[in-house]
Amino acid sequence: IKDRFLRFFPYTSVAFIITFFIRYIFANLYAGKSVQFSALCNHLSKDIWEFFLIKMNGINKNGGFLNGPIWYISALLIVEFIVICILVRKERLFYTILAPLSLLIGYGFWGAVDDSNHYLWRGFTTFGVMRVFLATCLSYYTWRLSVKLARIKFTSAGRFLLTFIEISCHAMAVVIAMYTNTRYYRWITTLLFVIGIAITLSNHSYTADLFKQSKLTNWLAELSMAIFFIHMPVLYFFEILCDSNIDRLYPLIIPFLISVLIISICYMY
Repeated sequence: IKDRFLRFFPYTSVAFIITFFIRYIFANLYAGKSVQFSALCNHLSKDIWEFFLIKMNGINKNGGFLNGPIWYISALLIVEFIVICILVRKERLFYTILAPLSLLIGYGFWGAVDDSNHYLWRGFTTFGVMRVFLATCLSYYTWRLSVKLARIKFTSAGRFLLTFIEISCHAMAVVIAMYTNTRYYRWITTLLFVIGIAITLSNHSYTADLFKQSKLTNWLAELSMAIFFIHMPVLYFFEILCDSNIDRLYPLIIPFLISVLIISICYMY
């Protein structure tokens, strides 16, 4: 858990500094306003929990995030601390009782709320932590399913069938996300992803031969993480230039995407 935190921390720290500068310093300077040290200290006192990646524990009255995507990393580290401790001591209790009971109650609660943002659960942790906990439970079952699939010997026809099921699951999940309100169909998309990813991890699918680990795939993986961490401050920068006018922002979509790509590559190094 400590190693996971230290692995993410340099990435999130740099993204935090860039986002803090754009939102609280550049925005004021661009608007012709003065930058007051006391105001910066006040902002930092609210956002310091995000810097340390623990803001999703409910501290700061569930305040919003300076760099939105970081909520997931914060929730992930909190959930992993809980789940890994349980798995080390009581794995059988986890997969026979705790995980299925959590999925039953958690998804029932999720389906009953009007929105799924992290402000809804004002407890010791935010609603986002529960969402990540449910995803982690499903990830655990996905891994167990992939292990069972890996032990089975498949013929060429069987591998083709698995590959077809895998690609179909991912394609259907994307179609559902694009053309429906996924709040009402997330149970289906979740099931599709569990099946598709389990097949992928089993190494019996032909897609495993197409996307073998290499310097290129490792580089693309790191680039995807860089884009995840840095695209929001770039968006904030463009919004400031457009005075938060969405009509002026839409024509800049291509320059925005190019800027995200270039800045993400610079951010990696």
